[in-house]
Order: sequence, then structure tokens, then C-alpha cells
Amino acid sequence: MGRTDLRSLGLNFSVPIFFFEGTKDALAPVDRAEQYLSEIRAPRREFVRFDGADHFLPMNRPGLFLKELVDRVRPLAAE
Repeated sequence: MGRTDLRSLGLNFSVPIFFFEGTKDALAPVDRAEQYLSEIRAPRREFVRFDGADHFLPMNRPGLFLKELVDRVRPLAAE
């Protein structure tokens, strides 16, 4: 995955984009993910950090992950 050029897939999105990232994620380092999100154009972009978490947020921080989804993403589903 580290060699994948996500930019080649495009940077323009017609939907909101959320990145939920653990600060200890070795597979998707937080600094690279944040840089990529900054290049994306979308109606809404949000970067949500989980301090001390790794790549598997739904498994190692399920309560906090669900709370962030409900607080940030769910309201958009009602629009």
C-alpha cells in the first residue's frame, strides 16, 4: 500500500471525505494521510485523529470510533 499513488485515482470528490486516523498507524502514517487530504477537493473534508491508536480503529477504539462517526458523519445522512 505504501507504493500506491492515491493521487492517480483523482483528487476531486462530489461527496464529503473523512479520514479517521490513528497517530500510531504504521500502514497509513498520519502525516502522509493529512497531506493527501489537504490536496483533495470535496464539499467537506475532515481529518479526525485518534491519539495513540493504530490502523485498526474500529477494533481497538470501537466506542470512540462510533462516537466520531455518529457525531461527524451521521448528520450528513439526514441532509
